[in-house]
Amino acid sequence: MRLSHEAKDVAPRSEAQRRRTSRTRGRSLRYALALATSCLVTFLPAHRAHGQEEKVKAPLQIILENPSRDHPYRGSKSVYVSGYILAEQGVESLNINGVTRTDFSGAPKEPFSVRLPIGAEDISRLAFEMPIRILARDRSGREAKLEFELTVWPISLNARESKMSVAVLAFHGVGVPQELAAMIRTTLETRIFDLGRFRVLDLTNLEDILAEQERAALKDPNAAIVHGKVARCDFYLDGDLFPRGDKGIELKLRVIDASTDNLVTTLDTFVEDKNDPNAVDLSLKNVVGQLLAFFPRLSGDIIGIREDTILVSWGLEDGARIGQQLLIVEQGESFIDASTGEILEPGENPVIGEGVIEKVGTSSSVARVTETQGGVKIVKGMAAITK
Repeated sequence: MRLSHEAKDVAPRSEAQRRRTSRTRGRSLRYALALATSCLVTFLPAHRAHGQEEKVKAPLQIILENPSRDHPYRGSKSVYVSGYILAEQGVESLNINGVTRTDFSGAPKEPFSVRLPIGAEDISRLAFEMPIRILARDRSGREAKLEFELTVWPISLNARESKMSVAVLAFHGVGVPQELAAMIRTTLETRIFDLGRFRVLDLTNLEDILAEQERAALKDPNAAIVHGKVARCDFYLDGDLFPRGDKGIELKLRVIDASTDNLVTTLDTFVEDKNDPNAVDLSLKNVVGQLLAFFPRLSGDIIGIREDTILVSWGLEDGARIGQQLLIVEQGESFIDASTGEILEPGENPVIGEGVIEKVGTSSSVARVTETQGGVKIVKGMAAITK
């Protein structure tokens, strides 16, 4: 039986049996290949999805640090755009709103910064949209773009206490009639007042106030301090007149810090014909322009804070200077048209603190907080405006 069983096992199979076995093996192979392919297709998308989660670095990227697109930009002079470019092949060129730069080192990480000026026609509006267009190109010709609309919304204050106070003292000059000197002083005072930028103290009232302070100081030093705060003067203008030729006259003005009696700066203008009121007026408008340029009204943000020291978002390039006074503002919510986005009525901007600039950098300034109001805590992101 065993031999017959072994013989049966080794007996040659028929042709039909071989064909059935071949068909079975073929089906098994095709099934295995199909299963393997199916597994592979299922695996590859999963692998790509995993790669997307890891955010595989692009060969050319624009990383924007400033300005933030999450809240309105409060600058009033220019928009500071900064960040860096990541480029495997090195940066060939960078264009920001038409300003092109090509002086790159070829490093894989290149920083950039540029100031885009804000036009006078734009700043006159409550808020406006400013297009930001950044185009980077690497050395292989690859390009990366970043485009968005930035809402520019500077802080605007027109309250009496938010303005710098100035007193124009009597002018003097050898060989200049006193009537002419008084007329030039009065005209200058009027032109400064017409700006709306400064609070002009009447000289007569100022003398009365100073006299009252002296009398108060004799009786009670604390009372004198109170009077000084009520009628505080930020700076004085002290002028000298110099004859130039038969008709000409030169005016030299000294800007004096009233709190320290230190000379802050000097201003100068020339009148071609002292007897021509229009010529006098034109020259005084020139010197008023110099005064306005020296004391710009800057709006920005508090970008850092440490105890009673704050870092504000405007610097030397914006016109900030050491000793400049600033106001810290809590910006109120405005009434906005829901359908158009137009600002119907700006919110109130209460002043919650004051400070003075102690250090000026290229794009930011360090200021010391000198006064806070209402117990409101000063935090990063609040608005600041020069007085």
